[in-house]
Amino acid sequence: MGLGSSGYEFKIEVIDVEKEKIFTKKPHPALEKEWDERVDSFLQHISDMRNQIEQYRNKDLEHLRTNLFVDLALANIVESHITTTQKEIEKTELEIREIQNSYRKLKDGEIGL
Repeated sequence: MGLGSSGYEFKIEVIDVEKEKIFTKKPHPALEKEWDERVDSFLQHISDMRNQIEQYRNKDLEHLRTNLFVDLALANIVESHITTTQKEIEKTELEIREIQNSYRKLKDGEIGL
């Protein structure tokens, strides 16, 4: 660096910072329609799975606890697995609806970081 008028040398440090910006863009209506159709298909499949489990529970497991040939502990395990499966199905349905809600709310614009 050169000498200033007072005879002192000054060092200037420059930091060049690059900033990234993230933008969102509202999906085209045709794309959003296709996504909605997929969501409807997934939700219909989930509904079918729920109905199948409920039919199985009502029809095939109706006498599980009173069956002489089924250990009560095993009956509890079967029912526990069915309940867990139903909860996972509900969780998946909620996630699908959240995704749908997210893309429907998208707008053109910048996301601040």
